[in-house]
Amino acid sequence: MHNFKQAFKTTFCFLLTIAVISFGLMEFYFRSTNYYYQDGDIREEFAGTIDYAISGASHGMRAFNAERINENLNVSSYNLCSSRMTMKGRYDILKEELARNPIQTVVIELSYDSMSRNRKEEGPEGDIYVLGRLNGISNRLKFFFSSFYLSEYPNMYYDTVSRGCYGVICMLTGKLQLQQASTIRGYFPYSEPDQGVPELTKELYDSDTFDTTVNDYNEEYLNKTLDLCEEYGTKVILVTTPLSEFTIYRCTNLDDFYHYYSDLARERNIEYYDFNLLKNKTELFHDQGSFYDEAHLNNAGAEAFSNVFCDIMTKADNGEDVSEYFYSSYQDRDEIRSAHLVSD
Repeated sequence: MHNFKQAFKTTFCFLLTIAVISFGLMEFYFRSTNYYYQDGDIREEFAGTIDYAISGASHGMRAFNAERINENLNVSSYNLCSSRMTMKGRYDILKEELARNPIQTVVIELSYDSMSRNRKEEGPEGDIYVLGRLNGISNRLKFFFSSFYLSEYPNMYYDTVSRGCYGVICMLTGKLQLQQASTIRGYFPYSEPDQGVPELTKELYDSDTFDTTVNDYNEEYLNKTLDLCEEYGTKVILVTTPLSEFTIYRCTNLDDFYHYYSDLARERNIEYYDFNLLKNKTELFHDQGSFYDEAHLNNAGAEAFSNVFCDIMTKADNGEDVSEYFYSSYQDRDEIRSAHLVSD
């Protein structure tokens, strides 16, 4: 019996020590700004001043240059987007900012996979980033238990502890980022070279389709986000950011997404703009100069997009009918596809 009690005491002390060390490493990670997405402190600094917010995933994070938007629209904007951000993650971050800022306008970025993504199948990556953006233990615990599946808990333990360990190593080697300076009001410029966009050939024309399944989880939280904005009396603008011509010409069913978002906008009496249908898109955005990869704008592309976005918004706010600047559908746009196809 004595040996059992001693073994139990030793095991308990060992586990307690591991728990304390683990908690310490986790808190070191959460309280640091070593990763680009850790903007909790920055958002707190801006609390009470943001009147224009952009919500979305990586397409939005790489497209909306907050500085250009501030200059052109005379607003105080913040880009709340992050990589692989789930609809629930968008909702929770936006809810926090609406509660503490006089936000007049919310731009919601919607892409071809915004509604079809399956949170359970794709894994927790997007919510890991959101968790790292939250300040306060209670906020993190609330988001953790409402967003992660039980089967993901071991992976989450490993992920947060390992990020904490990395932070400690960075601190000991003098490489720890004490203030997140790599983002500009949430906009995260690329620091690495473009991956490049493949050349378009006739064989690739209409050779692929995207999944058009509307996931109930995404629809639920998108509607909750729209309801939330309505409660605050906040104007909502739905936006699809530019894709490469390679992607547009390769995909056969982009109109399915366009019609879904257009119908939603009509039902909700809000605005929707698909900048892939901008009539002068190919003049403004070039596959080999404006895109980091097939789906995301690079820094130059974000600059160009932010400027044209502001131009269209200014015209619309002044009462101008901006529909003349856009094609009515991808099918309508198809009439000029052949002019841009590359011959063998």
